[in-house]
Amino acid sequence: MKRNPISYSIWLIPNEKKYNILNDLINNIAKKYNSIQFIPHVTLLSGFLGDEIELKNKSKLLAKELSPFKININKIDTLNEFFRSFFLTIELNNNFSYAREKSIECFSYIDQNFIPHLSLAYGMHDKKIKEKMKFLAIKKIKRINYFYADAIYLAKNNEINFKWKIIEKYKLG
Repeated sequence: MKRNPISYSIWLIPNEKKYNILNDLINNIAKKYNSIQFIPHVTLLSGFLGDEIELKNKSKLLAKELSPFKININKIDTLNEFFRSFFLTIELNNNFSYAREKSIECFSYIDQNFIPHLSLAYGMHDKKIKEKMKFLAIKKIKRINYFYADAIYLAKNNEINFKWKIIEKYKLG
């Protein structure tokens, strides 16, 4: 299934301290290796379409069904994919799986090839560059092995111009 280049996503975003560390790392990698800057996030569901007001209402309902939960970060990994080029893997624990199932149910949409992760770089980088990125990242992320998700974010994706915009934040519970 082809990605919708203009679409919406549901994101989980780390708290302020961890957000700042990850944001600095993403921006440093982007500047140093000619990559794209973006907001640190874990995607719960991506690529769906719809009327924005309706999507806001669905997001609000989804948030009410979920309780805050811990997101465990496992390791640095890479793939030969543009949007999963260099990332942190996320443990698919019971709480994350439940949130994922509820988001699929709420938006009546399932994105293919889902891998829970937090990207650190987008782009088709070669292996040598990814090794350099890894060396840079290891120092920064030592203290980040988890974060608590206490909100979901409805985001609008423009993958043509590489722009992402948070439409609304919804507290869980």
